[in-house]
Amino acid sequence: MKLRRSILILTILAPALQAEPRLVTTPDNHLRATLGDQVSLSHSIAHDADEVITALRFDADLGAVEIIAESLEPGRVESRVEVILAVYDSTGLYHLPDMWIYYQDGDESVDSMRLPGAMLEIESILTPADTSFRAIKDLHNIRRPLDPLLAVLILLVIGVLVAAFLLIRKYGKGVDRKMPEHYVPPEEAHVMALRELGKLESENLIQQAAFKAFYSRLSWIVRAYYENRFLFLALEMTTREIVNRFGGGPDLDPDLQRSNKAILEQADLVKFARYTPDEHDAEQALNLAFRIVEHTKIEREEVEKNTEVEH
Repeated sequence: MKLRRSILILTILAPALQAEPRLVTTPDNHLRATLGDQVSLSHSIAHDADEVITALRFDADLGAVEIIAESLEPGRVESRVEVILAVYDSTGLYHLPDMWIYYQDGDESVDSMRLPGAMLEIESILTPADTSFRAIKDLHNIRRPLDPLLAVLILLVIGVLVAAFLLIRKYGKGVDRKMPEHYVPPEEAHVMALRELGKLESENLIQQAAFKAFYSRLSWIVRAYYENRFLFLALEMTTREIVNRFGGGPDLDPDLQRSNKAILEQADLVKFARYTPDEHDAEQALNLAFRIVEHTKIEREEVEKNTEVEH
């Protein structure tokens, strides 16, 4: 009867008498490292064969201390937990809080165990004699392989866009770029051009070295004159297109064609290539513009007469 009673008591008390996990090795409670170095904080824990360590966590926020990696190496009767830490911001003394591990015993109940924290002292990587700098974090080279099919599609799209750009530049935007056949401006083309050239001359932009503003105005006046005088959309055309338009034609003689090309090309250099001319070049360009208008002007009476004859 006494034997049965003893067995019953041992059976009831067996779970309570089961040994809890215990530390086998305790880490140094004062760790030292330099700024950016990685520090290992590890514990070895002895436990019964039916107990399995499942997780670990710190008891509080680590602040400036960064967790680089966590590892848990379970064993049959002894397990090891390790945390790799580093500090990148500043030197000083850091308190590492306690760490908790969670383990599961044979009856699948979960319990926890506290592991003591430590002090972490971070020193500078430079000595007073150092004058250079070095990286404290390794550079990460992220490589992502490019799908060959995607690369081919990208090249095809680029090719189509380039071809479309060249076609639009060569043939225009698909609209009729011709002026009305019998267009008569509200004023004679040369009257408007000479008036604008006179205003430009009186503004003294050349003397002020405001060459970009001067050439922008001069180019616009000459192109507008061509539109009203020769009835083509010169304001929408490039310099090369205008030069080709007059090349070999009856509108401008060879000498005036050279003057036209000199004015427009020099204006492009000043506006787009940051070319800085001198006052002599600018004054010569203005005189050439006056000369083109004077040698190609046509009176209103002649325009209206030609219009009536064609009708």
